[in-house]
Parts: sequence; structure tokens; C-alpha cells
Amino acid sequence: LPLVLLWSRAIEAAVLVSVDDEWRYTNSIVLAPDAPWTQSEFPDSAWPVGRSGFGATHYGEQTWFSSLPGNWSNMAFRRKFVLPTTNGLGTLILRIDYRDAFVAHLNGREVARRGFTLPPHVPVPLNAFPLPRSAGNPEEIRLGNAADLLVPGTNVLAIQVHSDSDLDRPALVP
Repeated sequence: LPLVLLWSRAIEAAVLVSVDDEWRYTNSIVLAPDAPWTQSEFPDSAWPVGRSGFGATHYGEQTWFSSLPGNWSNMAFRRKFVLPTTNGLGTLILRIDYRDAFVAHLNGREVARRGFTLPPHVPVPLNAFPLPRSAGNPEEIRLGNAADLLVPGTNVLAIQVHSDSDLDRPALVP
């Protein structure tokens, strides 16, 4: 599924995280429930690296999960990016395509979620079971003012993706 994080003002827009960028990812089973994996300082250098989109089909994914052993139905993805300043940034938009469900975090703060029945103020556990949804229908989600969500220097977009089956692999296109 494609994921693009961008900022926009009235006419101009810039892509901060784009399709084809390299991401770090892992099976969420290996993460402790309270692991701060959504924070920029979290050590992820041991995680595999792959280019987005991610999935287990033949629909344009660049990183395939079809041959991963075990249960990879819930996964965690991280992409760091650097901003010299947050001055002059407008609204952040997350453009994302996914199968089943996801929760997106910017610098440790939840900014979007889809596919869960939990109330918005309740954190989504890494092992939560999602509602089913087919990929192929991207969404554009307004996240808010970039200056409120980003910092000068290193930022991290962290996404947990959930599949509704132990046999399926998550699909995400950032």
C-alpha cells in the first residue's frame, strides 16, 4: 500500500516520506507491549530494511512478505526523516493504502487509525484483531498542523499494521 506524508499550504506541497523510501520493519510479536518503538530514539538498526510498498501479492509491492516464517499478521514499520526547520509548514496529510487496519504515529504520538472498534482514546495493542478491509483504495487523511506534530531534526513516522488472518501478511504502501 502506498504511504505518503506531506505538508501543504494553499498551493505548494512537499513530500516528506514517499513511496519507494526505505523503511525498517519487524514482526510486532518481538516487541514488548510497552516498547517505545514509535519514538525517534528507539534502536531499530537490527530490524530488516525494505522499500515500500509492502505486501504478499503481485500488485506492485517492492518488499514481499509471502516467504516470512511464522505469524507475521501484525507488523511494525518505521521511517525516519530529517527536517531542518518546521517554520512555514502547513497541514500534514497522510496518503495511505493498507489492508485491514493500521495505527500511524508521528514522534510517538498517534495521529491516525483505521480498522478497529476501540474508542479513539484507547491505545491499540500490537496484537489487536482488526476489521477486514481490502487494499487498493487509498485514503488521504488530514493530520493537522505540521508545526504541532514535527520537530526540527529527526522525526519518525511509525505505523503498526494488522491483518485479520494468521495466514495473511499485512499490506502497506508508504
